[in-house]
Amino acid sequence: MRNPRVWIGLAVSVVCLYFAFRDFNPADLTAALVQARYIWLIPAMLVIAVSQVVRAYRWGQLFYPDPAPPLGRLFSALSVGYLTSTVFPARLGDVVRAVLIGGREGQRIAQSFSTVIVERALDVLSIIVMLVVMLPFVSLPPLLAQSAITIGILFVALFGALWLAEWQRERALTLVHWVFRRVPRLDPDRWTQRVGGLIDGLKIMRAPLPLARVTLLSLAIWALGGAFFMYLVMRAFGLQNEVVPPGSALLVAAFAQVVVALAATAPSSPGYVGVYHVAAVTALEAFGVPHADALAFALVSHAANFGLIIVIGVIFLWREGLSFGQLTHPQVEK
Repeated sequence: MRNPRVWIGLAVSVVCLYFAFRDFNPADLTAALVQARYIWLIPAMLVIAVSQVVRAYRWGQLFYPDPAPPLGRLFSALSVGYLTSTVFPARLGDVVRAVLIGGREGQRIAQSFSTVIVERALDVLSIIVMLVVMLPFVSLPPLLAQSAITIGILFVALFGALWLAEWQRERALTLVHWVFRRVPRLDPDRWTQRVGGLIDGLKIMRAPLPLARVTLLSLAIWALGGAFFMYLVMRAFGLQNEVVPPGSALLVAAFAQVVVALAATAPSSPGYVGVYHVAAVTALEAFGVPHADALAFALVSHAANFGLIIVIGVIFLWREGLSFGQLTHPQVEK
């Protein structure tokens, strides 16, 4: 808790919660929650579970050209990692799952972690693609448009840097070693070797067909576990008929997912509390959804999504023989 990023994240979440709940009517919110048809959450959470399996499969493909670790191991590590990011601050889940796979499946941790970096870049790329596809149909607020452009530029630059590092591996390591030699009390050989491990996990960046496949998988993941999940929760509140025209419901759901995903890049408390809610409310209100209905949607969709992630994560945490305390100090099996 001494990390300033933790306190910044908590402050951002509190501010976002204030704006999400500002001027809400308790009676209207209660009515929206009571009248919801929660039976729609069953297929919605099933969609999340299926998308998690697809995420685990995609992660395995990023170990190219090495054989992918077993899908069961990948799903277990992914589930524990998501649990960690949902429960603990500083978003440690990516480190935890890289250690779980890197230490147990013969992959070096640095190489495993680099596949996570590529995965995150593919996720952001998918969100930007969805946003570009929707541009002819929605009018973006200036702040959202500017944020999307900035994030898009940053991740295009990241993709370029990853590709360049893999293409010019030896030159990149020579440069890294030269930089580390000038850092006091740092072993340049050891740290250069670690960076080399990271680069070893980037081979897919120069393999067009495998990269195209995982890119398409990423788009499918966000269409299924993102937009379609949002659509099913909208049906729970009857928004696709009573407020949003049926023909526009999927568009609104996809827009809500894009706005939530972009908001999640901001610092926040664990589980994206606050930023998720204000983003979902803002996205739905842009299409005329009443504040109470939008807030109810945000509360329920967040609880269903992250609640399921927590349940699955706890199950696989137990199967891994780990404790919550060990999640913040993951150890590699010898």
